[in-house]
Amino acid sequence: MWGRTPMVAWMLVACCAGAQGQTTLEVKTTDNATVWPERYEQKVDLKRFPQTTPQESIRSIIKVLKGDRIAYMVAHLVAPKEVDDKLKGNMEAFRQLTAKATPEKNKAMVVQMQELLDDGTWTMRRNLCWATVDGSRDLTLERIGRRWFMHNSPIKRPSSLR
Repeated sequence: MWGRTPMVAWMLVACCAGAQGQTTLEVKTTDNATVWPERYEQKVDLKRFPQTTPQESIRSIIKVLKGDRIAYMVAHLVAPKEVDDKLKGNMEAFRQLTAKATPEKNKAMVVQMQELLDDGTWTMRRNLCWATVDGSRDLTLERIGRRWFMHNSPIKRPSSLR
């Protein structure tokens, strides 16, 4: 009976107080896939905003931008290390960063992301994916566990992939 039932055993890996009282919670499944159930007071919603492929992550980014859910994007769709290095767990800094978003900026980003989906060239190597349109600036995505996250700063492609 147990052999037929897919079991995902959750194991608490780390729960520690970070800077400014922000609690960091990282959970891993038995297959070592990292899951952050909540970051910066934003609960993860992988059914509504899936991230199992780079393209799916871009579609989720488009969806959060159209729905004015910038806080969710920063917390769960941008590479966690980039966000944490910048904000250092500070909720006030998180609020200030997400408040900088404007409908105009969101709309422009939606156009760029849609272009990548429609006309982009996608190159994958291990846990990294680069997307570009007409050889212009790369967008880099990184797989962490089973999820793909966007990097704000592109990671340079290896010369063998140029």
